[in-house]
Amino acid sequence: MSGNFLKPYIIRRKNGVMNVSRGFSLIDIVVGAALFLVVFLSLAGVFRISIGVVAHSKARVGALAVAQERIESIRSLSYDDIGTQGGIPNGSLLQEDTVVLNGIEYHRRTLVQYVDSDRDGLGEADANTIPTDYKVVKVEVTWDVGGVEKSVSSVTHAMPPGIETNQGGGTLKLQVFDALLQPIQGALVHIENSALNPIVSTNVYTDENGRVTFPGSPSGNGYEITVSDTGYTADQTYSVSAELPTPVPGHLSVLEGETTEASFQIDEVASLEIATWFPIREDDHTDDMTTTDDMQSFEHISISGGTIVLSNSGSGYELSGSAVSEDIAPEYIAGWKSFSWIDETPLGTDILYRIYDTDTDTLLPEGVVSGNAAGFSDSPVDLSGVSHETYPGLFVRADLTTTSTSTTPVLDKWVILYDEGPIPVGNVPFTLSGEKSIGFDGGGAPVLAYEEDLITNAFGTVTIADLVWDTYHISVLGASSGYDVQSFCDPKPHVVNPGEEVHIDVYLTPHSDHSLLVAVYSDVGDPVPAGIDVMLSRPGYGETLTTGSCGQVLFTDLFQADDYTITVPTTIYGSFSDSDIVVSGASFTTVSLE
Repeated sequence: MSGNFLKPYIIRRKNGVMNVSRGFSLIDIVVGAALFLVVFLSLAGVFRISIGVVAHSKARVGALAVAQERIESIRSLSYDDIGTQGGIPNGSLLQEDTVVLNGIEYHRRTLVQYVDSDRDGLGEADANTIPTDYKVVKVEVTWDVGGVEKSVSSVTHAMPPGIETNQGGGTLKLQVFDALLQPIQGALVHIENSALNPIVSTNVYTDENGRVTFPGSPSGNGYEITVSDTGYTADQTYSVSAELPTPVPGHLSVLEGETTEASFQIDEVASLEIATWFPIREDDHTDDMTTTDDMQSFEHISISGGTIVLSNSGSGYELSGSAVSEDIAPEYIAGWKSFSWIDETPLGTDILYRIYDTDTDTLLPEGVVSGNAAGFSDSPVDLSGVSHETYPGLFVRADLTTTSTSTTPVLDKWVILYDEGPIPVGNVPFTLSGEKSIGFDGGGAPVLAYEEDLITNAFGTVTIADLVWDTYHISVLGASSGYDVQSFCDPKPHVVNPGEEVHIDVYLTPHSDHSLLVAVYSDVGDPVPAGIDVMLSRPGYGETLTTGSCGQVLFTDLFQADDYTITVPTTIYGSFSDSDIVVSGASFTTVSLE
């Protein structure tokens, strides 16, 4: 038999001592494999990165070659022929084209512009009054790498063969600002004029000062300017139309030898979400005992003439019985208020009422409603201490007893009062309008930049995206919707700043032909708290309402008149009074207390 059967443990004797020499264990193999895997993965990562770097370098070299090809072709042209189709100056070169090289698709953009050199003075200070001193050519090439856009660019200058000559036309100088009048670099400016021959249609990006300058722009009317940027609003010139006979700004004109300047404003787009609600209001669950269908269980009781009594078996009334209401769980519960009932308990009879939690089918604890364990016999029971968040649903049980089979207690009805809301109201039409204008109509009234008829969805919300920063007004179309605005918690009108995501809750009430919404503000500009009295009066009319949580009150069912007086007799903020208030349709006014 071979001695290999002793492996992996080989026993040797040396100097009378027996030694054991061990081979590779499972742990040794696992650790070694792990180390090998780490090294392999690291090498694979380095290899992958190396391939990416090589591919990127190859693509970049190709892009430079595509750009240089255009530059070389431009250098072969005469000075007068250097220009782009639809550009300023005009020429035969394409403004944009696509080139495929080594399997990579490149997008090439060529821009040619006249330059007014500062060596002989700029603009009106030019020594020879010629602003078209030479041409600058920029070729930009972009390509896509794994969804990321890369770019290279090349710039060259084209000098006239002799002293610069007047190319005719004027200078178009445009400036782009944000909402705070800070210049915006890299905004896209599109210039269009189809009335010229050849036409002008070109795109250019603003420089670090937010400027675009085109010396040598062909003279003529109808230069249409549009300014935009990714994630930003747009600004533009407008044409004359029947609806807009006086646009501001209108399309630009370039005069021979003159400079035409214009400025535009863009900034981050904003969004506005509007939600329409019925405000928190009191509601109730009432059972008038006309049927047992509204009960989840009952025992030894019967319905008789809209009342509950103990059942009569023919030989007299049962000595006890019970009735349990259906679950009372309003979807938009805002707070429990009270439980009350109407009953009759002749001598020798009694009815005890108890209140239960629908989630656990157990009595509300004594710490929540004192006396609930023993039962209530005196109406009403205060439920204002019952948390609607802990107990969103309740039901009640009535236990009827008698000591005589000839007499029964009588239960006429029971009522649970609660506050419910806000409740979303869907499909509400309204008009959203800003204050910025784009000119004036034939009657001299401003034509608004934004005015849209909108409607909330079935859930009572609507989101308006890509809004320009502005001050907006919301007008609920009461006659068609059946609602008027009861309050806005957001100050009215509503200011929307650049980049903001604004949410506005609009609380509604049934429509009346003439109403007045009054918003009351403290001396520091905050809405006053709930509970401030606001009085509205005129000859033959007077009414006082208290402000809600938004610091507002709504007077409804008013007469159309211009002689209303508002009085706010507060001791905290000081009294206020204002007369000659006009009410016509859905009217609105503010009160500032000092």
